[in-house]
Amino acid sequence: MVLINHKWMKVIVSVCFVWIVFVGFSNLQWNKQVRQFYADLNTGDSTLIGNHFNAHASITFIEEDTSIYVSVPDFLKQSFYFESGKFQEKVVWVRVFDSTDRLVKCKAFFEFYVNDKLSKTGIDELIYVRDEKGQYKIDKVYSYPFEQVDDEKEVNQLLNDWHLAASNAHLNDYFKVMHPDFIFLGTDPKERWSKSEFNNFCKPYFNKGQAWDFKVNRRNVYFSPDHKTAWFEESLDTWMEECRGSGVLMFVNGSWQIIHYNLTVLIENEKVKKFIKLRKK
Repeated sequence: MVLINHKWMKVIVSVCFVWIVFVGFSNLQWNKQVRQFYADLNTGDSTLIGNHFNAHASITFIEEDTSIYVSVPDFLKQSFYFESGKFQEKVVWVRVFDSTDRLVKCKAFFEFYVNDKLSKTGIDELIYVRDEKGQYKIDKVYSYPFEQVDDEKEVNQLLNDWHLAASNAHLNDYFKVMHPDFIFLGTDPKERWSKSEFNNFCKPYFNKGQAWDFKVNRRNVYFSPDHKTAWFEESLDTWMEECRGSGVLMFVNGSWQIIHYNLTVLIENEKVKKFIKLRKK
């Protein structure tokens, strides 16, 4: 063990605090900044658009078998297409996937329209670099086609497979989609489990092939603006009759992971008094 004096401890704490603030704030900051770039792009104002780039920035359009390099001045010459309304680029979501105090990398999923008709979808990878004035400017853009990912469909499929893994008593499949910080809230007041605690509870049942079988009646899924967080509520047919499940998922390292799940038994309001008496027995 290494001893650290109070002076250095204060320095370390200060650095950690600044780093946490920077990382925590960056998602909101960069979502707004990237969306502002596309808002200015759609005006067709070359001055507004140009202000987002540094002096030596470049744009590379990547297709299946070729890449086209375009300088920013040449790109700005095409701005009149946006000004006339012929071109329009709409941002579906923005995700920050790397950030330091000098460089930030973002991905923006876009829909590109020509004369108000959807022409293609794609990903713009934008690399921002901080200049000598402390301002972040776009240094490079890599734009490539990408089929639109239906996040709602993907989340629904993950949750359906998750419930199916339980009904089939497949322990590995059931736990592999859980975030390391996963929390499960069960119907019993004492049931608040971490991932490892829940695993210990489930394992004997799964090993005997006697897990639970929940059938989904309906589900609503919602997303944060950057599509990195999803939350849902669902109606379930269970051996306890109708239950409600709700939870949260996070998009981590290219995939969705369940980080929180809450299972509750439903009781009609007019039956609550009888239920209270039953609980007191």
